[in-house]
This record gives sequence, structure tokens and C-alpha cells, in this order.
Amino acid sequence: MLCHKLPGQFVQQTTQFNIIAPFFCDNPVIGFSHDSLILPMSVVITAATLQLSYSNRCFTGIGLEGTLAYSCYQIGRLAVPLQIGVQLLPTLFRDFKNLYPEIELEVVEAGGIDSLRMIENEELDLAVTNYDDSFSPNLHYRKLFKSEACFCTYPDHPLAQKKYVDTKDIANEPLVLLNGGFFVNRLIYQNFQQALTAPKVILHSSQLHTVKNLISSQIASSFLMRQAITASDNIIPLSLKKPLFINSGIVTKRGRQIYGDEQKLIEFIYDNQPLG
Repeated sequence: MLCHKLPGQFVQQTTQFNIIAPFFCDNPVIGFSHDSLILPMSVVITAATLQLSYSNRCFTGIGLEGTLAYSCYQIGRLAVPLQIGVQLLPTLFRDFKNLYPEIELEVVEAGGIDSLRMIENEELDLAVTNYDDSFSPNLHYRKLFKSEACFCTYPDHPLAQKKYVDTKDIANEPLVLLNGGFFVNRLIYQNFQQALTAPKVILHSSQLHTVKNLISSQIASSFLMRQAITASDNIIPLSLKKPLFINSGIVTKRGRQIYGDEQKLIEFIYDNQPLG
């Protein structure tokens, strides 16, 4: 059985409940003996337990004498794609944690479609991601900004000094594209299809670092979201003649309860959103 140490807070309402250590386990009942039951968060009840209930944040045990133990922890589970994470993740791990040290963050780097599926399956609380609001009626979409997918190349490239590029100008350009960016990649392929051509993709990579290295090495160009490029990358992002935009925002499961810690996380992201 897998147990995870958590910084949960325990509210002791009777002297019959003692804290051993703050642990959360996959199974609601960790162990049982003649006169004690060990529950998640390691609450020991010194009487046989008649009822036990728990949610993904709170645990309740009711003993024979009607005594009650109640324990909660605060945790935010979210998905952030690689490109949005360039600006957002440092802010979350530094500034959000300074504001709310009691809230633990569980962050998964996942592309738009993968993160939306995890939200739908309730594996995560929310995602800050690119999305198409027709993906699923079971999801609630809160738009943050429109992200621009740019043609990204090295400073010495013949097109680097242009204000924008036409899709036909880059039809023979070797490209490296990020895996997992379903909505962005679909937008790129649709754009080439409309220009009656196809992108010359030499590699699909799951690593943003690899994509940027290949651009810096003048081996290939790419399509990346504008906010994924920093000054230190030495990469030139160029708009297309007909710019490519996609919605980016916060996605949660429709009808699912929003806990207080999640609301704090959502409000923080709204106030500190990456530049689109």
C-alpha cells in the first residue's frame, strides 16, 4: 500500500483521537486491531469504528461513543503545458508558494488534449492550457488570453528580419514540432493545408529544450507560442501573414465542486497570467 506524507492539518475534537503522523494512503483504512483503527492522515480511534467516509481532501471517522475526528489537507493538482509553463511555473512555485505555503502543488506537464482528458476523469483539479471549447461539454472553460503560434527561427535566417512570413515562404523549411500540443499542431497543419502545401517536419520532440536547441543550432525552425520564447533563447518569433491564434485558459470539470485552495489558485493565475 502506497502512503504519501502530506502537510495536512488535523482538528482534534476529542481526547480519544491522537495524531501519529500526517500521511495520506491510497486505501482509506491503513490498519485495524481490536481497539484501534488507523485512518488516512494517521488518526487513531481508540474504539471500534462504525462509520468512515472521506473525500479527496477530508476524512471523517465516527466512533462507537459518537466521537468525531475530522482531518483536511490543502492541495492543488493542475496540468500546465510546456510552452505556457515557461512563464507560469516559476511564478507558481515562487510567488504562489510564498503567498500560500500551506497549499501543496502537484503539477503535471501535459499537452492540451491530455490535460483535458485528465480533468474529465478527475485525475486533476484544473488545467492551464490551450483548448478548443468544443472538445467536451463536461468541461468548463475560463479564457485567459489568445496565444499566438509563431514561426520561430534563428537570427541569421534569411526570413528573420521580416515583420511576418507567408506560409508558402516556409513550405520547404525543415521544422521540428513539439509532441503533445494537439490543438497547436492541428492549427499549424490546417494552415499549411489551406496554402495547398504541407509542413516539412524532420522531428517531433516532447522536449521544448530540444526544439530550441535545434533552432539555435540552425538545423531547423519551429512553430512555438510567443510566450514560450524568452530573451535568452536568441530565437526570432515571427507572425504569419494570417496570424495563428488559439485560446488559452483555465479548464475545470463542469459541475465539480471548487475547493477553497483551488479557488485561490485560480484567482492567482488570473492575476499573474502569462502574456499571450
